[in-house]
Amino acid sequence: MKTTLFDIIQDLRSGSIRIGILFYGSSATVNVLHTPANDRESIERIKNKIDQKQFRHDNAHNPSTLQAAFAEVERICITSCRNIFIPRVTVVLTSAKQPEIEKKETERFGTFLRMTVIAVGIGNQVNRTALSLVASEPFTYTISLDSFTSLVMTAKHISSLVSSVSPALHYADSPPAKYYDSNYFDWYNSIQYVVTHPKDHIVILNFETDACCNHDSEIKVYASKFDPMPTSDNSEETKSYTSEQCGMSTHFKYYLFVREQIKRLYISFIVNNKPQTIKFQASIIDYQTMTSAIESCTTATYSQSFTTGVMSNYQCAAWKVFVAGLTCSRYRVMRFSGSRNPAGIVITDPKIVNSIAAALRASTNYAVNSNGFAWAVGTCGTGMELSAAGTICTCTNGYILKPCDVYANWGGIDGITCSPPAQSITLSFE
Repeated sequence: MKTTLFDIIQDLRSGSIRIGILFYGSSATVNVLHTPANDRESIERIKNKIDQKQFRHDNAHNPSTLQAAFAEVERICITSCRNIFIPRVTVVLTSAKQPEIEKKETERFGTFLRMTVIAVGIGNQVNRTALSLVASEPFTYTISLDSFTSLVMTAKHISSLVSSVSPALHYADSPPAKYYDSNYFDWYNSIQYVVTHPKDHIVILNFETDACCNHDSEIKVYASKFDPMPTSDNSEETKSYTSEQCGMSTHFKYYLFVREQIKRLYISFIVNNKPQTIKFQASIIDYQTMTSAIESCTTATYSQSFTTGVMSNYQCAAWKVFVAGLTCSRYRVMRFSGSRNPAGIVITDPKIVNSIAAALRASTNYAVNSNGFAWAVGTCGTGMELSAAGTICTCTNGYILKPCDVYANWGGIDGITCSPPAQSITLSFE
């Protein structure tokens, strides 16, 4: 362990670095061996501290945890991580069989501290799946080794991985009204975008390049969820979002659509097929706000009257036309009501509303809980059924619409749904 730490520090000393070293697991509290200095680090001083450290197996009744170590790193970083444009990296070296940390802790590290976590497991007993939860990116920043001997041999690779980490993108929370002056930009070729917006959204990248290019040159932006230095051919996940002629202009604006489940993007800038230094500034806008003006759904309404014990052939035909017409993907409200309860049920979660509409249109099963009701979509008779009772093609009381049931049990609103009393039923998507 000492040799590995020596080698990593030695490899990194040529850069402008600030180092902190912590130990956990062998005592009841986290041992902070060294905290980052405010001025230039003394590498020899750090090495002396490591050399004097006594390594021992866990001998505490309640040993300190990785989570406690993360909390200590956060405390130190709040004080010491002052330059937001310097890449921030935490390297976890562990031989624990089951490194215990919740993924949300690592994600919080990225969101709150703009920190990248590299997880190194030492020994075949280390659970790789658990180890990958520690790393910021499981494919790139997880390293599994069979022994401490392998750890020593891998020190140079670890330090190289640390050096390759891009700085986290600094951005504003609202779209820029104009291109910023150079004082508002910082120079980098590859950057990280750490996602803080919890839903689908658009990232706006304003940037400029000092690359020497003519009218035939192209400038490209590549982004990847996995590869820290994406280019056009190094990852199937890498995508070129746009390509423009450089010409006389050095200012560009790019829009990246980021899905809700994505937590981090790596972005690189290429001119003439070579990485180029760029100045950047970014902002985010809400995707739903942006697209609501682009695509608004026309309200689709199904409303029919039903008679007790009478087959609803006409109502079934109208129902099939209705569900086939639910082609919009951005409904925001669903209303399910009738003459027995005009207020009915209203769902305002767009994700659930559009999932129900899509399931009805595609004749597929769907189930979800919302507004205190168990919603279900499925086939009943010769058509689709919508149920707020959690069942399909049964006589459950509640809110059910199944006009194509072959036994004239077409459903009902807020009551019995087999041999129901005459009533009107209305379903609308807005």
